[in-house]
Amino acid sequence: MIITPNWPVPSNIRAAISCRDGGVSQGVYTSWNMGTHVSDDPAVVESNRKKLIEQLALQKSPQWLEQVHGNKIVESQADGRVRTADACFTQEKGLACVVMTADCLPVLICDKQGTQVAAVHCGWRSLAQSILEKTLNNFTQPSDLLVYLGPAISKQHFEVGVDVLEAFFQSSKSALHTDHIADAFTPGKRPLHFYA
Repeated sequence: MIITPNWPVPSNIRAAISCRDGGVSQGVYTSWNMGTHVSDDPAVVESNRKKLIEQLALQKSPQWLEQVHGNKIVESQADGRVRTADACFTQEKGLACVVMTADCLPVLICDKQGTQVAAVHCGWRSLAQSILEKTLNNFTQPSDLLVYLGPAISKQHFEVGVDVLEAFFQSSKSALHTDHIADAFTPGKRPLHFYA
């Protein structure tokens, strides 16, 4: 099953979000697991990835990432190598940027000319470490972009400790930014916990 994002991108830009159904993984990974960082059978994961590539009719091997909840960004390459990062970007035609998420926020970015794209894995640690800002710095015209926010955990289900709030406050760049951060957190059910 594939979700096709509905956003006003140029006709040469394609985006897709896979769901859990449609693959061959078993047990807790049922069924369309793309992650090699879990205990799923690597051969099964490879089969799932090949099935996705075929279903999307990709011309080149996409850039797969070993995501670590950091703020490293890499330029995508069609050499089949998995790179350690939480975002990737490219200007190469036909090369897909890939991120994997469960609760975290996938962010897809392209310029309005359709010449540059990026995919960003936005967990709270990556966001607090300015991964989006760092990704935007790789675009020629970072003020002229289209952005798609993919499916992620919702605020009413994401209760975090005070350490998460403090991490964001430490990354604040101005008083206005601090106000925006504070607005994104509401008191949780437990003491010193927040919904984010």
